[in-house]
Amino acid sequence: MPVQVVVMGICLTLLSILLIHLLFTVRYHLPLSKMNYAFQTTAVTLCLARIIAEIGILMQILSKQPKEWPYEFLYIEVTIRPSSWTQTDYGAWLFLQGLSNLAVHATHIQFLTMLFPSNLEARLILGFLGPLALMSSFLTFTALSSVGAVQDLGDAIRNTANSTLTLLYTLAIFIWGLTLNRSRAWRTDGGTAAFGIIALILGVTGTAVNFVEVKEDRMRWLPDIISCVLVWQSWMGFWWRERLGRERKVVVTELSGSRSSAREGMGAGASETSRRRRPATNFVEAPPEEIEMNNLRPHGPPSSTSSNSTPPPAHTILSPFSVSYT
Repeated sequence: MPVQVVVMGICLTLLSILLIHLLFTVRYHLPLSKMNYAFQTTAVTLCLARIIAEIGILMQILSKQPKEWPYEFLYIEVTIRPSSWTQTDYGAWLFLQGLSNLAVHATHIQFLTMLFPSNLEARLILGFLGPLALMSSFLTFTALSSVGAVQDLGDAIRNTANSTLTLLYTLAIFIWGLTLNRSRAWRTDGGTAAFGIIALILGVTGTAVNFVEVKEDRMRWLPDIISCVLVWQSWMGFWWRERLGRERKVVVTELSGSRSSAREGMGAGASETSRRRRPATNFVEAPPEEIEMNNLRPHGPPSSTSSNSTPPPAHTILSPFSVSYT
């Protein structure tokens, strides 16, 4: 069996798993970032459609090879351009390749703008990486030229642009994970470190495969591997970032809760202290009968008088024996 068939089968399996996972996690992924979900779904769908079409064309070509001389398969690479294709058919096939390549790079560039969210960093990312992604996609159509020198120059520039892009992607993730968020990116709880390790391994793998593509011109199925690695790397990196964001939200929530509880405790202590300082006055209401009796009692002189005040005159009581008759 040709190596190309095995590699295409592996890429088809990995992309199918990723697409199924994206469809089943839409309720979790979409609220976090609608744009990233749209980019990832589009890129995976286009790559999957390209690989399915490539496998179908590959099987048609391989079904005819054993019937002709030298009655054997091409075990390294099968050229995807049947003799029955016209220039329009081949242009449509190159358009599918260029569109899927552009979708993969656009997904990764959008993911990098999420890692570095400031306006200046986003503009720098779009300004430097955007033209390279467009160049690597549009240079796919140089294969339509009948001049060999134009095809070779287009392949060289496209491979250089792809290698530069994958290298910059990997460097950006390494800088973000190992420098900017080194204290929080490698926690073992919740699988945060696992997402980070897989994202970094995929970045190194994609960069290595891309440099192999620059050196080897015969293996034209290497861009399919690179596209598969890049979409998985962007997916792993996205959930790595979201794990850090979720932990940050939990920490902020815990800190705000502790501060609010401390403020409530301080407020309760102050109110208790004010209550203790204030004298307790109990107003006891007298019964209504006692109030009426107090109103009926005569108001006599005050109990205490000053030394200069004169005492009231004494009352003289007359008796019939004290009166003298003349």
